[in-house]
Amino acid sequence: MKELSLGSSLPKNQTVSSIKKHLEKVHSHEFAAFHNLEKEYVFNKSQNVNLKRRAKRKRLKERKEALEGPKERKKPGRKRKIDKYSESEDMEHTTNIEIIVHDPLDEHESAMEIVRAKSEENLEMAFNEHRKLSSSRPSDIALSKRIDKSIIDLLVVDMLPFSTVEGEAFKRLNIGDPIRPSKYLLKTANFYQDTLMPETYEIIKRKVMTILEQAEWISLTTTEWRNSTRSCKIDAVTCHFLHENQKHMVVLQMCPRRSKHSSVNLLDLSRKFNIVDKVHLNVIKDGEDQPSSEWFNVLQCSAHLLEKVIKESLLGGDSVEILKRKCQSIADHFENNIQSYLNLQECQEICGLSQKKLLVDTQHCWTSTYLMWERIYDQKSALELYTQQYGDLHVPSDYEWQQIEFLLSLLKILNQAWLDINSDAACVSLIIPLLTMLNAKFEPKSGDPQELSFLKQSLKSHLNQSFAFVHQTSFLIIATLLDPRFKMRYLTENQLSSCHTEMKHNLRISLNLDDDHNVNPSFNTLPTNNYKFYNTSDLWETHDSSTLNEVNSSENVFLAFEQQLSFYLKEPLIARNGNIYQYWNVTPYEYLRKLAYKYLTAPPTSLCANETICNVGKLYAERRLGSHDFEENEKILFMSSNIKLFNFEY
Repeated sequence: MKELSLGSSLPKNQTVSSIKKHLEKVHSHEFAAFHNLEKEYVFNKSQNVNLKRRAKRKRLKERKEALEGPKERKKPGRKRKIDKYSESEDMEHTTNIEIIVHDPLDEHESAMEIVRAKSEENLEMAFNEHRKLSSSRPSDIALSKRIDKSIIDLLVVDMLPFSTVEGEAFKRLNIGDPIRPSKYLLKTANFYQDTLMPETYEIIKRKVMTILEQAEWISLTTTEWRNSTRSCKIDAVTCHFLHENQKHMVVLQMCPRRSKHSSVNLLDLSRKFNIVDKVHLNVIKDGEDQPSSEWFNVLQCSAHLLEKVIKESLLGGDSVEILKRKCQSIADHFENNIQSYLNLQECQEICGLSQKKLLVDTQHCWTSTYLMWERIYDQKSALELYTQQYGDLHVPSDYEWQQIEFLLSLLKILNQAWLDINSDAACVSLIIPLLTMLNAKFEPKSGDPQELSFLKQSLKSHLNQSFAFVHQTSFLIIATLLDPRFKMRYLTENQLSSCHTEMKHNLRISLNLDDDHNVNPSFNTLPTNNYKFYNTSDLWETHDSSTLNEVNSSENVFLAFEQQLSFYLKEPLIARNGNIYQYWNVTPYEYLRKLAYKYLTAPPTSLCANETICNVGKLYAERRLGSHDFEENEKILFMSSNIKLFNFEY
């Protein structure tokens, strides 16, 4: 390497070694300091390289031990002699030999596995497996448990038959390290069905009970799920409560229906999970299915009532039915004929429309009819152009197009309300404001066509008739009041005064206060037990005890409650998409929080459209409908739904 000389102003090529010699001779002190720094740098660099190499070797060793298990260290001394008798002679005189292999799943229990060897090869394989088990360490046992948990999750959540683990394709998965021989032993179907599945059920049940212990108040929903062919019906009971700033949901029961009527017994189910004293409300699908109970309130499913209103007021006429069939035939025409669909795409391109496929009405819910009409109305110009060019399609007339337009203008608002009440974050406090907004939207206007005004009046009449109970239901009024998004905006003073007594009563129950006549002293009467004079030597005991009772008396509690309610109502409303549960978690109004944790737990619907329940029901109808073990099916449905809700963490 050549560098410029540092000893002359003229450029001169020199080597590094000659420069160092020059510096050492002319600038000895500076060169000595530089030399020490250079030596220290080289030493530190070599140390870092050695540390990195050691860490890498350690990681590789730990990874190898985790996969293969640690190698046994040979003890010093002479090797033990092996008895050469036995194995060959035993194989000659024995056709069936039983070898007991300890299951590595359980460290405390001795679950046994019998391996029958009918030939020399099978016997040798059995001895190899036994040797493999004998060298298992706790890390291998923990790994086996995790693998077994993943397999039982697969079988339960995906509703697969337990015989799946004995299939050839499943064995080819080679669970463990696919390169090295694995220490994990595949289990039989009977092990997962008879041993691990009941254990998993008990674990999930205990987790559900542990979660429910955190709840102050609980709301239930009972619903019926059915598949498209109505060949499978499942009764589901879900549980809802608040903890800190989160709304939680667990499934208490999912059982296939064996008879025409539901067999769910809410009292026995509440006793089973120790929540009898916590349940205050049950949301049911229909009033006719109301269970016989006296200790909680009952609310009809808002989604079911809204669907009933829509079908009776908008979709029930003969003209509407004819219009539905005509639009259905249009969608079926392009669904079943590929060439017609390609021709429609050309018409869509000419009209400047997006190339969207027409939707078919599934007739399971009114929303499918609404989406079918919406898509057809969006493609109106393309459909008319297609009819002019090809002529093999009967599109709606001008009057029918206008009828579709009127229906869509109303169904669009109702669809938004439908999505709001069926969302996961929906609460019963939404019902009264939503009903008020719908009434305002469906008020006939002076410029409306006569037919549209008639549809609005019919819809509004059915809506108020079906939801007439809402404005007289105290727990709905209290829930709306305690929702910081609404408060008194959609309530009247009469409604507030009517539920005031119930709020105090529930506050007394939550705080375990005595009745009023036992805790409210009067200045014109003799002292009550709160002011009892004790004959003791403590001079100030009478004063201290009376002061403590005054602080904890219901009179002071209710006075503080009134003040908190007044301050709460004066505060501005939070945003409509705000988190009401987070609000109550940080609010200083402790007495109002007690009530909010009770009245804001329930959803407005019976969760018949809940994603978890629907997915579990579809898998059951598809894969386990032929199974007649009802007790096992009920356990699998319970586990499958809750494992999903727990995100596989239990």
